[in-house]
Amino acid sequence: VSVGVPTMASGNHDEVEPAGAATCCVLAAIFLAVLLPHLVALGEFFSKTNHIYEYLYA
Repeated sequence: VSVGVPTMASGNHDEVEPAGAATCCVLAAIFLAVLLPHLVALGEFFSKTNHIYEYLYA
């Protein structure tokens, strides 16, 4: 039995999906907002270590 069956049977399927999509968008936005600075910092860190390796093994 599928999980979506009760939602469709109750007739709320059209109302539930946009709300779920909006929630997903909000969660994704928060997720990105939290992770983005860390990703940028990681990128800077790796580019610095890359320069160190280039310097050491030049």
